[in-house]
Amino acid sequence: DASASMGYAGAGVSKYDYAATLAASLAYLMLLQRDAVGLVVMGAGAPRVIPARSQPHHLHAIIAELEAGRPSGATDVRAALAEVAGGLHRRGLCILISDLLDDPQGLEQGLRHLHHRRHDLMVLHLADRDELELPFRKLTLFRDLEGALELTTDPREIRREYRAAIDEHLAAVRALCRRSGADYDLFVTDQPLDRGLVRYLARREG
Repeated sequence: DASASMGYAGAGVSKYDYAATLAASLAYLMLLQRDAVGLVVMGAGAPRVIPARSQPHHLHAIIAELEAGRPSGATDVRAALAEVAGGLHRRGLCILISDLLDDPQGLEQGLRHLHHRRHDLMVLHLADRDELELPFRKLTLFRDLEGALELTTDPREIRREYRAAIDEHLAAVRALCRRSGADYDLFVTDQPLDRGLVRYLARREG
């Protein structure tokens, strides 16, 4: 009998910690270039906002917010991105870091709010290896970290259908990002995160 949490990342790193490290690293690079950097942490309830600043010490405020914030409950990405779009008064680069376990239609609507305001968009999609491959071989209890759903099943019996559903979701997300004018990249949390930094630098130089 085994217990697995699909919201927890492999190699001892949670998706939130991976996302926070990636966000802080990107903020550091942007501040080195003297760009103004802000932060919006989305979760249950209203987004938590750190206004954009360009001073080097602003990184401390961003890191403090990332350390203080922990994921809790389901996120309405469409509503959160619409609120973010309404609060941005200057064009800029908006980078969404998320596991995107959300309704694709709502995500697309949220991205289009930003695209219509002529912001550049990057979507960095985080996934845990176990979420993609469902490698478990014993009877396993799966818990929904954003709700009360629990399911005990033999993963070997559902693996084929599960992976097909995951592939379908990934394809839908990639397609909606293209339609919304957003650059897209998938990050698995057992891989180095430097690809995100390289992607940002390449975009800035392009």
